[in-house]
Amino acid sequence: MKKIFVLAVISLVVASCQKQNPNTEAAPLLEEARQAVTEKDFAKAHALIDSIRKAYPRATEVRWAALYFEDTVNLEEAKVQSHEADSIYNFGRYEFEDVTKGLPEYHPTVRAASEKLDSLKMERNRMQMKVRFFHRKIQERLKLKDKQEKKGE
Repeated sequence: MKKIFVLAVISLVVASCQKQNPNTEAAPLLEEARQAVTEKDFAKAHALIDSIRKAYPRATEVRWAALYFEDTVNLEEAKVQSHEADSIYNFGRYEFEDVTKGLPEYHPTVRAASEKLDSLKMERNRMQMKVRFFHRKIQERLKLKDKQEKKGE
């Protein structure tokens, strides 16, 4: 009788100590990261994805989803940065036209304004390339995922 009682207590303790599926525990963090992206809070989204990696190393399904989602976060962040860089460049172009009006091409003010405009243009181009990079990366991952799904059939 004592053995049965001890075994019953041990089995209850073990059953109560078992954790839930790590994927179900990590899923709310991924949803919170998705919500952060819709609110344009990219730092929070990156932090939540990192916390999924650190806190739930065995939640493979959610970690894979977070890995793919991180590319989307990077793409959305790059789009915002590209839009800002484009706006700054356009403002710089108008400022350049205003400052250099009536001055000869070799004037130091024209040269300095031209260099500033060139650096703004380079930054704008860099941000546009970043958007294209993440867009291509997502497209490649989707193609790879489709290939893997076709292999699995």
